[in-house]
Amino acid sequence: MASIRTKFSVGLFLIAGVLLASFAIIWIGSQGYLKQGRDFVIYFDESVQGLEKDSQVKYRGVSVGLVQNISVAPDGNLIQVIIRVDPTRMDTSKKNVYRLNAQLKSVGITGIMFIELDRQSVKDPVPRPVLSFRAPYAVIPSKPSDIKALFEGAAALFRRIESLKIEVVIANLNRDLDHLDQAIRAANVKGVSGRLTTALDRVNGILDSGRWAGIMASIQSAASDLSSAVAEGKTAAAEANRTVAKASAAFDRVTGMLDENRPDVRATVAALRQSVQKVEALLDENRKALQTTMQEVNRAIEEARKTAE
Repeated sequence: MASIRTKFSVGLFLIAGVLLASFAIIWIGSQGYLKQGRDFVIYFDESVQGLEKDSQVKYRGVSVGLVQNISVAPDGNLIQVIIRVDPTRMDTSKKNVYRLNAQLKSVGITGIMFIELDRQSVKDPVPRPVLSFRAPYAVIPSKPSDIKALFEGAAALFRRIESLKIEVVIANLNRDLDHLDQAIRAANVKGVSGRLTTALDRVNGILDSGRWAGIMASIQSAASDLSSAVAEGKTAAAEANRTVAKASAAFDRVTGMLDENRPDVRATVAALRQSVQKVEALLDENRKALQTTMQEVNRAIEEARKTAE
């Protein structure tokens, strides 16, 4: 009996241990302790209808994690979404995560939502939320979903339309049209049109077939005269070209003669220069004698004048 009781106790203990171990494994797996990843928190200021636990978290279309928890933030205004990102699929370092932003996306028309991660634009950065409480994990800033942006744009458009005061615009338009009608009436468009028609009739009378033929004949005659003048001008230009050619030939001959007689000309110029120098020397030598002779002549003239008096 002791042996059967011992075996029964051992078997019961083993069964209880296996059941307890299985329960522990299942509980630990359901709590996510065996899953790899790093947790982050995102706060949305809009409805997250269609987003559920275990919804996909994607980076530019590539699945990198899952949604772990969805709840209302401690301030009672924002929606707190905790996600877990697999570090084997995406760099989860602080430097890389700091440059990310999150946005809600829908899968077609099914209404199922997922979270799309992407890089922040340098020109249009997403501001980080200012929280009145402490976040449990590192915060990834969020930007409005496309649906929210569409609704906000439509609401802004309606507000602008309401601010335009359509009735006032229509009243001003009617007033401007009335003023335009009065201005057209005051301008006597019918009278102006009649005078314009009369002027056109006069022009047609001036440009009748006979006068127009005479004008065309005059133009043709002038064109003929102009052609003759152009021909004569061409002849004169050719004659002038021949004259210039002859003058150029004569100039070339004179230049050749000068080049041939250049030594004789230089010798003649040198002889003339020597003759001038000799004359200047003779004048210098006889200058005193000439001055004395001129003084005597002046004295004789003065005595002759006194004698005459």
